[in-house]
Amino acid sequence: MNRAALASASSLHPDHLADLQGAGLDEETARGAGIRSLAPAEWPGYLSERLAAKVQSCYVIPYPDVDFYRVKLIPPMPDSDGHTIRYYQPAGTPPRLYLPPRARAALADPAVHCLVTEGEKKALKADQEGVACLAIGGLWSWLLDGRPIPDLDRIDLCEREVTLAPDSDVWTRPDLLQAVYALGRELEARGARVAVLKLPAGEGGAKTGLDDFLCAHSVADLQALPRLDLKHKVFTKAANWWKAWRKKKAAEDGAGDDSSARGAPIILADPEPSPEPVNGVALLDALAAMIRRYVVLAPEAADAAALWTLHTYAEAAATISPILAITSPTKRCAKTLLLAILGALARRPLPVANITAAALFRAIERFIPTLLIDEADTFIRDSEELRGVLNAGHFRATAFVVRTIGDDHEPRTFSTWGPKAIALIGRLPATLEDRAIVILMRRRAKSEHVERLRLDRLHAETEPLRRQAARWVADHLAALGGHER
Repeated sequence: MNRAALASASSLHPDHLADLQGAGLDEETARGAGIRSLAPAEWPGYLSERLAAKVQSCYVIPYPDVDFYRVKLIPPMPDSDGHTIRYYQPAGTPPRLYLPPRARAALADPAVHCLVTEGEKKALKADQEGVACLAIGGLWSWLLDGRPIPDLDRIDLCEREVTLAPDSDVWTRPDLLQAVYALGRELEARGARVAVLKLPAGEGGAKTGLDDFLCAHSVADLQALPRLDLKHKVFTKAANWWKAWRKKKAAEDGAGDDSSARGAPIILADPEPSPEPVNGVALLDALAAMIRRYVVLAPEAADAAALWTLHTYAEAAATISPILAITSPTKRCAKTLLLAILGALARRPLPVANITAAALFRAIERFIPTLLIDEADTFIRDSEELRGVLNAGHFRATAFVVRTIGDDHEPRTFSTWGPKAIALIGRLPATLEDRAIVILMRRRAKSEHVERLRLDRLHAETEPLRRQAARWVADHLAALGGHER
């Protein structure tokens, strides 16, 4: 999401500016954060079809450095279950941390004391007042499928002082206090020194948030408020609940087994965008040239692979995500080599040589990766369920499966959306091939020459191109999303 482009867009609608000013934000802070009003013509690109048809007005809050946003609905809308929808984020996307400038600058500096609050406007208000503060979307929005979100790994928490700043009503809501306590224990496990800020309730016991307090008081007043460590007796019931919750989680995860026998954790990271603007045509030429340095491909096939590579960075603007099918009539045609090169160029590559349907949609839901599936001819034709999940990932609007979770078998949706490349001998099953861009590989002739690939050096060679791709997409994502295809 291009903050500069969003910030320079049309001015905020008066109702939206008033909503932001209600949280104590001035227009300069709001526009500097890239917050902007969405015109009705833009609603289908940011909201679900149902909301886009019913919303009266809305503004978008982009998240810095990541392809993620939330939309504030004005006024809030009731859903079919009688709840109120105040914010919308794209279906199937995981929770993310919201990092205003001061918090973002302090990620690697544990000497900086940091607040954690609930909601982007509260964090921005604290930032406006000179306080480093990050936000979660909700008190449980630091978890995904029962595990901490990867964004927490971006913060150096070793010996860092962290203050959780929940709304004042948590002290009368045991369920909310459990979430606060669990987050505090997670941060402590990562090395932080955690305290919980006790915001005073408003007149008549009205709920007070961090932004409300800072609108009426100074930062010095904030610093003078009580801060309770997690050993305080007010957390006794939450601590007992947390122990039982952790025990149950451990049993569900099989944590009683030898953890070394349960595989390595998946860690995916986005490249840092290049500091300078990037020429898109030159970037595509460079990507195609990088691919053709090491494998024999027709120019049009290399161009297709380059475009698909850029799609892995720009998938947030797409409504269709075609599979890149790398096929050959026989072995030793450099399919795996091409897949390795694409993995070194793509955003968040996750290479696999075999995968189940359940692992596929859970990995997509949690990590939003670029899946690089090799040796697919050895297993994909035998799994109708896996083919169904892959088929479902073609259209963003329908890229979901429903599964039940937990002891009460609660139905939950899991995303199947995201870039995928599949390498195999022979052809893909018909329904998958119909959703694919097919690159047919062949053995290299003796008269054809390519450079020998050193896999240990590949990532160093491709990193500049990855950074350029990240920058180009950041600068043009809004335009791509609005483009008529």
